[in-house]
Amino acid sequence: MKKYALLIALCAVAAALVIVWGVSDPTPDNGAAPEKIALVLTEDTGTYIMKLKSGAQDAATGRGAELSVFVARDALPQQVISGGYWAVILTADTGIPLDAARTALGGTRLVLIGGEGGDCAVLSDPFSEGRGAVAALAVPAGGTVVLLADGGDWADSDGLADGNGAANSSALPDVNSAGRLSGALDALASMDCNTVTLPANDAAWAQIASLSPAALIAVSDTATTAAIGAKLSGLLDASLPLSGFAGGDAIAEPLETGLADALTAPVPYAMGYQAVSAAFTGKGALIPGRAITLETLFDSENASIAFPLLQ
Repeated sequence: MKKYALLIALCAVAAALVIVWGVSDPTPDNGAAPEKIALVLTEDTGTYIMKLKSGAQDAATGRGAELSVFVARDALPQQVISGGYWAVILTADTGIPLDAARTALGGTRLVLIGGEGGDCAVLSDPFSEGRGAVAALAVPAGGTVVLLADGGDWADSDGLADGNGAANSSALPDVNSAGRLSGALDALASMDCNTVTLPANDAAWAQIASLSPAALIAVSDTATTAAIGAKLSGLLDASLPLSGFAGGDAIAEPLETGLADALTAPVPYAMGYQAVSAAFTGKGALIPGRAITLETLFDSENASIAFPLLQ
């Protein structure tokens, strides 16, 4: 009988521990059902959004969560505020003030995609992307490489055009271009390359031609488009190796025609997937884009980025 009594006592202790651990979930408890997550976007169409939503939905399904998608700008929809959501995911381009969102949501976990802030953030990794843009080309050690960036206040000074752009990359118009430029310069420095950074404008093409560079690296979608246009119009040598950045729909044709040798694209599926994961773990993530070449264009992961409508 004593053995049975001891066994019963042990079971009771174990049950009590299970109850304690069960209510000590590290995720935030604001009274809402933990499986409800709101994803707030600026629009509900387009291939990038389609892939981001697909990644978020797959992550939510894998965790037994219910994902609802809302479209908004500048302010949270009332349905999100009053909907009893356990976590809310915002894309930075919604322009919703984070302080206002926190006040409206109370203790709800807030995840931001594409910007700093919230309880945690899922961001691109521009420094790694810049290094990857260099690695995607067979740049000869000691050669001259031109880095092409969007125009801005820096373009009216000598701060970047003298090859010393690493210390001044923060002068570029956006944080992604600045990070990519820093990453590319870091990679090229280890190769003893001579680097010249120029704005993507009409005056740049003649200067690039006079330098006879071994390669051209554009650090933004806009600069990449400008370089491809200069090649098409004959302002740049069409055979000049070019590594740049582009969205999914703009990847295949430049690679297939030889106007670009490598294009780095964002991975929206991974951004959406990691945002939902961050809602549960409270840990953000850096998601670098993928450098795609003609040789790797039809690899399964790259094809899903370059040809999103076929997936």
